[in-house]
Formats: sequence, C-alpha cells, structure tokens
Amino acid sequence: MSDPIFVDGLRVFGPKDSQPEWLKGSLKITKAELETWLTTAPVDENGEIRIDIKQSKKGNWYCQVNEWRPYSNYSNKPAAPVASEDALEDIPF
Repeated sequence: MSDPIFVDGLRVFGPKDSQPEWLKGSLKITKAELETWLTTAPVDENGEIRIDIKQSKKGNWYCQVNEWRPYSNYSNKPAAPVASEDALEDIPF
C-alpha cells in the first residue's frame, strides 16, 4: 500500500454540538494551496480525484485521496468449464 496522499488547502471540520443534527460538518478551502496541490494531484483515467473524509483516532478530521482502482487485469477469457452432470454423478456425497 502506498503512502497516504493528503489534500493541501482543504480542511475538514466535524459537527459541533451546537449545530443542528442535519449539519454533518464543514470544509475550509485555502484557494492558493488547493490550486497548487491540484496541479500535481493524482487523477484517475477520467481526470477525477476521489477524496475520502476521515477521522483520526484522536478525533481530528482530514481529507485523503482515495487511490483504490478496480483490478486492471480483467480479461475477456471465458470462465473455467463447469463439471458436467456425468462428472457430478461420480461424487460420493
């Protein structure tokens, strides 16, 4: 697993006790930092960046790039053949 990539210029704040229940948190963007980070940020094949909002063990909120990608070694090969009915009859149970 690679080192986590954090989003520069984007800060996350969790909900406060004084806020209504429907407000789950807030973001603070430092425009210059985020613009600089975006020039070197890893993007997927669609030019998108997936970002997870997480909470540390100490309770601090943060943004981390989600680098998960589906397997790229899929092939169009057919699946292995399934045993025939005759072969299944030889099974002792």
